[in-house]
Formats: sequence, C-alpha cells, structure tokens
Amino acid sequence: MNKNSIFSSTSYAMLAKKDKKIVKNTYELFNANLSSDHEEAASWDMAEIAKHRAFLNTSTDLYSQKINAVNSHTFLYMNALQKKVLRKELLLAFYIFSAQYKLNEAEDRQHVLADLRDKIKRCATLIYELQQADVPPSPETMLAKESDSREKYEKFLGLAIGKFLGDKMLEFSEGKTVVVKKWMGDVNGLRLYWVWGGNLVSTVLSMLPDTFKNKNQAIKAVSLPQPFTGSLSWLLYYARFGVNLTLLLKHTFEGPWMKAEEKKIPQGERFLTQWHQRKFSLLNDSIWATANLACFFWLTGNGIFGYYGNVLTGGLLLMDVCLNTWGFLEACTKYNKEYLDYKKDIEKLESAKAISVEQEGNDSLKAKKLEEQIKQLKQLVRQHEIDWKYKKYSMINDLVYSVALLGAFTVLCSFYLPTDAILPATAISLGLVGGALCFVTTVITAAVGGYLEIAKIEKSRREMEEEAQVLVGLFAKETDINQKKFLFLEVKRLMTTAHEKEKEITYQEMVLCKDIFLKSFFPAIVFSAFVFFPLNTGIGVITATFCLAMLVQSLIDKYKPNGAQIASSFADGEYERFEQRPQVDTIKSLCFPKNGLFNEGKKQLPSPAESSDGLGQPAP
Repeated sequence: MNKNSIFSSTSYAMLAKKDKKIVKNTYELFNANLSSDHEEAASWDMAEIAKHRAFLNTSTDLYSQKINAVNSHTFLYMNALQKKVLRKELLLAFYIFSAQYKLNEAEDRQHVLADLRDKIKRCATLIYELQQADVPPSPETMLAKESDSREKYEKFLGLAIGKFLGDKMLEFSEGKTVVVKKWMGDVNGLRLYWVWGGNLVSTVLSMLPDTFKNKNQAIKAVSLPQPFTGSLSWLLYYARFGVNLTLLLKHTFEGPWMKAEEKKIPQGERFLTQWHQRKFSLLNDSIWATANLACFFWLTGNGIFGYYGNVLTGGLLLMDVCLNTWGFLEACTKYNKEYLDYKKDIEKLESAKAISVEQEGNDSLKAKKLEEQIKQLKQLVRQHEIDWKYKKYSMINDLVYSVALLGAFTVLCSFYLPTDAILPATAISLGLVGGALCFVTTVITAAVGGYLEIAKIEKSRREMEEEAQVLVGLFAKETDINQKKFLFLEVKRLMTTAHEKEKEITYQEMVLCKDIFLKSFFPAIVFSAFVFFPLNTGIGVITATFCLAMLVQSLIDKYKPNGAQIASSFADGEYERFEQRPQVDTIKSLCFPKNGLFNEGKKQLPSPAESSDGLGQPAP
C-alpha cells in the first residue's frame, strides 16, 4: 500500500502501518511548532492528492459532520479504548482536512480556505483536549492550551501576519467571483420564473375581449419588462460561461497567475479536473446563450421565425433532459463506488473481529477495539447514505422538472405544428393550458426542492432522537460510573442538537410557505393590479406586494437559528435527575422547558465549574 491509499481510505483502521505513520507525522509536525515553509510543504504530493480529489471531497464532508458531533466534555468519562479509537479518527480527519486545504490553496480556491482552517483548528484542538483529558483542568492550563494551539495552527498553515493579510485579500478577490456567479444564478432563476409567469398572464389577457376593463393597459404593462428580461436571457448565460471558461483556462495553462504547487499537477489532470467540475455549466450556458440570442433578435414573433424559435427552444429543453440524466447517472456511479469501498472495509474489519474473537475471546482488547472501529465506520456510512438519499431526490426532482417542462412547452407550442396547420382558437387554448402547466411545474418544483431540504433536516433530527433512545437503554444497563456519565452527555448532546434542528425546520417551513405563496399568487396580483386599477395604482399595488414580502421575510428572519455550536457540559444536578428517571423526556424537561414559539425559555446550563463535581473530574 502506498501513500495514495490514504486519500481513498474509509477509516484509520484500514491504513497500512506506513500510512498510519504518515498521518501521525502530519499532526506531530503541527504539534512540534514547525513552519510549513520547507519540511511540511515537501511532505505533500499535489499530483497524488489531485488524483483522489473526488473521494477526498466526500471524506471531508463526512468527517466535518463527524468532528462537529464530538463533545469534548465527554473526554473525561471515556475509557482508554474509546479515547484511542477517537484519537485515531481525529488524526485521519486532521490529515484529510490538511490535504484538502493544500489542494485548494494550490489551485487558488481562496473562498473555501477559511472554513477548512476552522476545521483543522477544531480537529487539532479536539486531539489536544483528548490527550489532556486525564490532566485536571485549571485556568493556567486552559490559557496555555489556547495560546499553544493558536500558535501551532498558524505556523502549520504558514500564516504569518503578512501572508495572512495577503490570503485575506486573495480570498476577497476570489470570493467576488463566487458571489457574482451566485448572484447571476439567482437573477436567472427569477427571470425564468417570470418567463412562465409572465407568459401565463399574457395568454390570459389575450383571451379577454378588447373592451374588458384595462386590458390594453395591462398588456402594455406586462410586456414592458420583456426587452430587459430578453436581454438577460443571453447576457447572463454568456457572462457565466465566460467566468467558468476563464477559470478553466486559468487552472489548465501555466502562467504567472499559477502557484508553484499547482504546477506540480500534470496539465492533463488539471484540465480534466476543471472540465469535470464545470462541464455541465459550460455546455448549458454556451448553448442556451447562443439560442436565446438568436430568439431575441431574429427567431421571434408570430410568423415562421417565431415558429423556428419555439422548435429551437424545445430542442434545448430536450438537451436539459439529457444533461440532467447524464449528471444523475454520473453521481450514481460515484456514490456506488464509494459505498462499495465502505462496505468492503466494514467486511474486512468484521472478519478480523471474528478471527480475534475465535482466538482470544469476545472480551479481548483487540476484539473490543475492532468493534469500536466498526461502529465508527458504520456511522460514517449511515451519514453518507442519508446525504446521498436527499441529493439523489434533489437530482430526480430536477430531472422530472426538465421532462415536465419539455412536455408543457410542447403543449404551449401546439405540439410544434406550423402556424397554418392549426386553428387560432385551438392554438390559444393549447397556449393557455401549456403556459399554465409551465408555470405550475416551476412552482411545484421549487416547493419540492424546499421540502427536500426540510425533510433532510427532519431525518437527521429523527436519527438523533433514535440514537438517544438507544443510548438511554445502554445507560440503564451500564454499571461503570464514568461510562454512565459519558452516555448521559451523549444523550444530552443529541437531544440538544435535535432541538436546534427542530427550530431550523420551523424556520425553513415558514420561509418555504412564504416563497410558495408569493410565487403562486404573484401572476394573479399582477393581472388584477393592471386590469382592475389605473396604471399608477397598479404599480403601487405591485410595490406594496414587494414591500410586504420583504417585511414578512424580516419578521421570519428574527426566528432564524444562529447555528452556534452546542457544547453539552456536565452538571451533577441534571445527571442525578436523569439517573433517577433515565428517559429522553427527562433531558427535554431539563433543557427545553416549553415557552414560546421556539421554546426560547431554555434554561441556562451550568458550566463544569458550577457543578458539585468541581472541575468535572471523572470518578476514580
């Protein structure tokens, strides 16, 4: 096994001795307070890291969730085996985050470095605290820990003051590209929404008698934004295509803009990496931009050119179906490969455990160690399954939308029949039905997308409550006092996090309801405002609608969870009450007394120093 295997390993237990030494040395380098300028930089092979970037990205996401779930207050009550297994997994997480950081730094992805720095620092802090768990804490040791870890963290990443300021400037510069691309995507999403919403309003207006109320005024008002939205239809796509093409070329061809570390990656590998990341956007944006440009200037109107424009648009909607199918199949292949790797490693560990049990008995240290490693790996697999499940549903939602939109647009265009081959009344009726289907499909897809985000959070919340129930059962059977305290803190952490997720679900539900309500009724509001009111009054109604939507959003944002990390500390009073009545409901009554919409009356948890256990010392 060579160094490559580190980036494709599912757990520390599956590493060879040589690779385990490399992982340990990475943290020891950090711990030795060495600068990254020479020795540390030489230990990273950018070409090898780049080859395993796909699995490295997955591992980074999974281990990020894993370390966020670690509660350092439990370290005092862990047994030696639990500490040993956790330390090894933290070492691997530290190595993975560091490798991901170096790869992104070499490729100048400054906008993601800050988050990775935080992950590296948290991981290093957890390793340090785990090592010091048997040392009685005091103000002096706490201050020394913070000062020591901060200095090592900065030196490990080479963040001297000058370099730190330079990185921040680059991060701001690169971040602008990310922000601009996101802004273009958001604006284009609103434009696409109004393409179908405005088309529906225009179709309904065309079916009204000429003498009906303010019909002519409404037609003019609704068509007023069309030159602007029509220009955006190709400008935004070309702009986004230009940004992605520039980034692809920037990271493919060597020049003064390229860092020395990135140059170590073969040019072919650099190109394939960029192409893999941007191919769908490049293909989609370049083709749609050109087609929209042609439809805006030439293939427009009610004649033969307009007919050709509709046929071209239908062809591009079919292309969207193909691209979404391609992306979905590619993602399925990637997940299946990673899942099989995890399953194979679990089987290897289970086989090793069976051999150990047969030779040394079920209570042997090696068997218990393997059991703990299997448990840790299964937790990663379970999280990977949940992440993929909702990612898959989201991709299916996009695929179904592209198919449904193609069908609805086909109806809108009278099944692409020439204008002289269909009666005008039939064309208008089909246009109304097709326009309504396009609009409804767009709104429903947005609603399903929002629901899937909420469902993923709800699934995570339920998993935490179920895990807490299992730990409560183990608590009732446990006899070791330290393990009982460990299980108590784990139950408390799980229920506290589940409570925060419940608040997040409520917030997301309110946002989704507001968005769907506004998107569903906005065309009707526009229709009513310009048909039944004078122009100035109609504009006032539209303006008032936007102001009301902003006001509602500002009120909803007051209940937005802050996302702060929760540290579940130990308190003797809470532990004694839980020991008397070991149930999940006991934790809920202790920490979350019902009060207000989000139970904001949550009691203030005492710090370890306030508990009767002094500084939270484990039982002898």
